[in-house]
Amino acid sequence: MKLTRLFLVFASFTAIVVASDTAVLAASKTSSFNVTSSVAANCSISTVDITFGPYDPISGSDLNVNGSVTVACTKGATTPSIALGMGNNSATTTPDNAMKNGGNTDLLKYSLYQDSGYATRWNGASMSIPASGKTGVPYTIYGKVLAGQDVSVGSYSDVVVATINY
Repeated sequence: MKLTRLFLVFASFTAIVVASDTAVLAASKTSSFNVTSSVAANCSISTVDITFGPYDPISGSDLNVNGSVTVACTKGATTPSIALGMGNNSATTTPDNAMKNGGNTDLLKYSLYQDSGYATRWNGASMSIPASGKTGVPYTIYGKVLAGQDVSVGSYSDVVVATINY
């Protein structure tokens, strides 16, 4: 019986403590906060080399090959544009780019175009493109070495810089 009374006293005390805790939790207050961020205009650019392969000055055939530039730009950015430079060896008097054979003075001229019909040159010019979003969009660079150039034997090369302006 003593044990039962002790249990009842303990149970009563526990009920009072729980009741007083419940009373404390009955009120509440709230506060809110802002969550913010900003998205800046940004673009990325990558390129695929143009490798013309062997050139035969006697054959009378042009060399036509393609490369590409891939661009991804933040949606809603101002209209970006891709610009291709004239390379390291071009002369200011010609619209052609040129590959050089080491220390040799011969230049193997070539042109870069925006279209497969070789009508719109990309040499030193730019092309406006839509802001594509985060998925990169490839743009083909059409390259042409004109036939009939009288150049010496050797390996010719050039470096063209592709730039995305946004």
